[in-house]
Amino acid sequence: MSLNFPKFTLTDLAKTIQVYTTVDKTHRGLGRLAVFDTLSDIANRCVLVCGSSGTGKSAISDQVVDRAKRSKLKIDSVTVQGLRKISKILNYNEVSVCVDDLSKGQTEYTQFATVSAFSSLCYTGRIFKLSGQLELNIEGFRGCALINLQPLMLRKIVRLSEYETDIRDKCIRYYHLRFPIKENLNAPVFDKGLGWGYLQHFDLPFNHEESDYLDRAYDNFRYEFTKARAREHMNAYLNASAKFNDRIKVTRADMWLIWQLSRNFRIEPEIMNKYSLEGSRDIDPNLLPLITALATYKNPTIQELVYRYGVKATRMYEIVGELKDYCSIVRQKGIVVPTEATIKILEDIGEW
Repeated sequence: MSLNFPKFTLTDLAKTIQVYTTVDKTHRGLGRLAVFDTLSDIANRCVLVCGSSGTGKSAISDQVVDRAKRSKLKIDSVTVQGLRKISKILNYNEVSVCVDDLSKGQTEYTQFATVSAFSSLCYTGRIFKLSGQLELNIEGFRGCALINLQPLMLRKIVRLSEYETDIRDKCIRYYHLRFPIKENLNAPVFDKGLGWGYLQHFDLPFNHEESDYLDRAYDNFRYEFTKARAREHMNAYLNASAKFNDRIKVTRADMWLIWQLSRNFRIEPEIMNKYSLEGSRDIDPNLLPLITALATYKNPTIQELVYRYGVKATRMYEIVGELKDYCSIVRQKGIVVPTEATIKILEDIGEW
């Protein structure tokens, strides 16, 4: 679903609207991700951008990091030992990091280490590791990490014990649920000359009682974070929106924007299963790809899904049958239709 900017936002969010409309005009469905990645860079967050292959995640993160007005680092993955080799770049420096596709990491260890390291670096600004074989000390880091990954990789990460105890509250999860309707082999391009600055502290003034959008945004963040971290991350994005649009005060327009973007977070309890209060989580690897197809095509054909995912038609019928709470098949037409519950979920997160 498109972002429909109300009239009261048109002045305060001029640069945001510029990014959104420019990207969405040539690459329908990527405008929202372009805005979110841009604000994440300004907000110095570690973000896991989860989406199926071929949905444009890397194209957007490349554009954002290329335009960052500070040091830049593009990698596939990194171990703790690898961090030691690039510590001079990270130590007491401001850096925008792009991990093009986490699955390119050759082992699960390097994939997990990449997420763990950058979630900690972006949140605390430091890492200290000391063992008989390794001494690693990074201090004074400020920056963001845009980490692209697919649903299967996210499943591996959330099953880690470290995810619940250390990673979950430090990194943002953004679910990119759009396939390209019309393929465009050219990279999405932001307007020439577009740039942005950074804040040393996220303490721009604003009226907490100015808009009910603030409470709605906070409620969205609570689906991913504990209370204090939800407030902290939300405040960083509010400040980033104001800074991006060249203002020194957070306004009602910023609150509206962050409320709209963070609606995405509300899908997380739906896709992640947790069977005990202090236990690990799990993800059905078929659910997110199928929801992406439903969000994009509304009533996708079985044949389109066969092309998209490279599975036999008989297996596609089986997968849809296993997810009967979310969709069903109209066999006469060979299409998949969402259930009322799924439509409600997609409406809730702004994707219907």
